[in-house]
Amino acid sequence: RQRITIDREIEQIVFGGVGGSAIAADVIIDWLIDRLKIPAVVVRDARLPRFVNKTTLVVALSYSGETTETLSLYKAARSRDCLAFAISTGGRLIDLCRRYERPFLAIRPSVSPRSALYQMVSACSIVLKEAGLTGRLLPAVGEAAKEVSVLRRHYTSTNDSSGNKAKQFAYSLKDNLPVVYALQRMGCVARRFKNQLNENSKIPAKFDLLPESGHNEIEAWHEANDLTPVLIRDSGESAFESKIMDGFRSTIKEATKTEALDVLIRSKSRLGALLCPIFFLDYVSIYLAFLRGVDPTPTALIKDFRKSIS
Repeated sequence: RQRITIDREIEQIVFGGVGGSAIAADVIIDWLIDRLKIPAVVVRDARLPRFVNKTTLVVALSYSGETTETLSLYKAARSRDCLAFAISTGGRLIDLCRRYERPFLAIRPSVSPRSALYQMVSACSIVLKEAGLTGRLLPAVGEAAKEVSVLRRHYTSTNDSSGNKAKQFAYSLKDNLPVVYALQRMGCVARRFKNQLNENSKIPAKFDLLPESGHNEIEAWHEANDLTPVLIRDSGESAFESKIMDGFRSTIKEATKTEALDVLIRSKSRLGALLCPIFFLDYVSIYLAFLRGVDPTPTALIKDFRKSIS
């Protein structure tokens, strides 16, 4: 690990990454949206937006350190004299950091990039603290991790279906394709679930955000179909936000006779309100894979794609 040295005022934050690595940045932004005093965005591309300059903190996220798009983005950040930081298990990304004497944080290898989410969130928290952009965040990460740990015993495979809500939820999805909806500030949960359905369950899926979907996508639900709407709920919803979610649900039900499936995992903290439903839905995607008779672990097509662009 090499610490970050701040020698200028930071005016914006760019998290760069793709796939499972980038989800950590979505979690961070959804968690801290009301606390960060400067703009923060996630760039899922090999190119940096034009506004990125020497006052930008660029955090490159690549579990493997070999992701072509992230390596390209990191090099572009260096060429623009940004404050560039990397988070990875190793690979060429960390090699670049060492070569150019730039700061980085190396995380422990996990089973796969998607299973390293919690490490990545912790690492991003450390970077923001060291950059002077937040107070101490790790205690909040630790508290959320404790909540997730408590949930684990409810969803493990040793619990039979009668007492395992993750298995029950997966069974509800086995015959239809899921369409996932969430409020903007719960968007990381919806995106993560969509991605886990793709990677673990090996099925197409999509997600969208409310209230925007109520102004366009709602028109696609005119008649019964082979889709199942999934609504990511938040125990901290305002009265207006609950009205948005309930109105969307009732409109779909009236038009299609389809009952949306709600996901509501209560938490004591804002970060827990994101990580706890993510944890639950990760299990759902794995049990759905088992119901479909597929192994959730290998990602052969992702590897083929990555090889084709490397």
